[in-house]
Amino acid sequence: MFTRTGNLARRVASRLLARDAVFAQAQRAFVGSLEARRAVDRNIGRILAALNLPSHQELERLYDDVRALEQDVSELTRRAERLTER
Repeated sequence: MFTRTGNLARRVASRLLARDAVFAQAQRAFVGSLEARRAVDRNIGRILAALNLPSHQELERLYDDVRALEQDVSELTRRAERLTER
């Protein structure tokens, strides 16, 4: 039942999107939703900045920096251990 309904829905959607006017409208809606998403992301960033809180991107960069520092410390520890063994 669900497969038949899904197939019918796909065929109807395919026929509708084959029409230029419907496709253009769907494309405008998609572009509009992307612009809205960007505006929301931008406004959330502004709110976080106003509250002096880090954004998701800033947290990712911080995580990457901490991971790089951990690798550097591990390497320095290995070198120090090798030197003490000599």
